[in-house]
Order: sequence, then C-alpha cells, then structure tokens
Amino acid sequence: MQISHIKNQNDIEILAQEYANYYNNSVLEEKWTTESATKMFKYFYDKTPDLFFVAYDNEKPVGVIMTLLKPWWDGMHLEDGEVFVLPNYRGGGAVSYKHLRAHETKGNVVWRVVV
Repeated sequence: MQISHIKNQNDIEILAQEYANYYNNSVLEEKWTTESATKMFKYFYDKTPDLFFVAYDNEKPVGVIMTLLKPWWDGMHLEDGEVFVLPNYRGGGAVSYKHLRAHETKGNVVWRVVV
C-alpha cells in the first residue's frame, strides 16, 4: 500500500465513481452521480492539493483523504474533511492510518496546522 499525492487525474474519476456507488447503496440513501462526486473531489483538490492524498494498491486508487484549511485564532486548522476507502480495503486500519499520518505530517510541515 502506498500513500501519495494523486498520480493521474483519472484517479479522481475512478475514486468518485466508487464513492457514488458506495453512498448510493448505503443506508444514507444519498443521490451521488460520478459527475457530482468528481466535482466534490476536484473542489478539495483545487483548494488544497497538498492535503489531497490517495492510497494506491499497485497503482490502483483505493482510498482518499482530503481537507480544507481554515484560519483560526491559534493558527490554521484542518476543516471539512472527507475520508473514503473502498469497501474491500476497509477493516484492517492500514489504509486509514497511513492516510492520516501522511495528512497530519503534511499539514504540520507545510501549513503549521494546530492539532
């Protein structure tokens, strides 16, 4: 499992399609399309590309973590985040843990995020 910044713009569409399929079939009964999920993912990527991390399994995108930044009285805070991991890669914690560590490190080093 590798966590990195996005390798290929098409990876956003791949993850967005999986995101839409998952949430449309969940108990939440959300009404995502691949287009609307892609728009949301690109919104996060365009605002803070250095805080948009993708989990790859042999070049296949299998998860994403993304947040925005908000200036606060004591410094920058991570705000309005989203974490999504394909269902087949859930449960072991490896993807989410690596995602969060990469995200936290980048936030602290680049943006001096207050945690």
